[in-house]
Amino acid sequence: MSRKRRSFGGQSPPVFYAAPGVAQEDTPWIFRLVTPAGKVIRTAVWNGRRNYAHDLPEDILNWVGGDKIAIVQVHSPVGINRRSSFDLTHKLAKDFDDVIHWARDTETFQSILGSFIRLDLESVGPPDLSESWEPAITFFAANPK
Repeated sequence: MSRKRRSFGGQSPPVFYAAPGVAQEDTPWIFRLVTPAGKVIRTAVWNGRRNYAHDLPEDILNWVGGDKIAIVQVHSPVGINRRSSFDLTHKLAKDFDDVIHWARDTETFQSILGSFIRLDLESVGPPDLSESWEPAITFFAANPK
């Protein structure tokens, strides 16, 4: 088994879509998921590196699209205190079209990413958006200290 495949729990890694003009370490992973209610949404996982030190990229909203977008600052790896970014995404999907998980640090980013990969969520590229698109954005904190 290859090293890359072992790092993804024996599964083939999902397709990684590079973002034009963005360094690979700043490129998000974007996933498509269907909620239990049948709503199809995009959710992106972005690495804020350390203590949210990196400003949000100008085009972060273009990664998911939608008219109502939730940006969740995730403070700790998933699974702590029974928390799951997947469950949070499902809950937010009731009121939002798409969700961006802004991980506090690389460990949290890798934890969220790993959970989405283990769930075999489909990775997708950014959507095509019209020039007149202007979404409503809401920020949340997940598991802050």
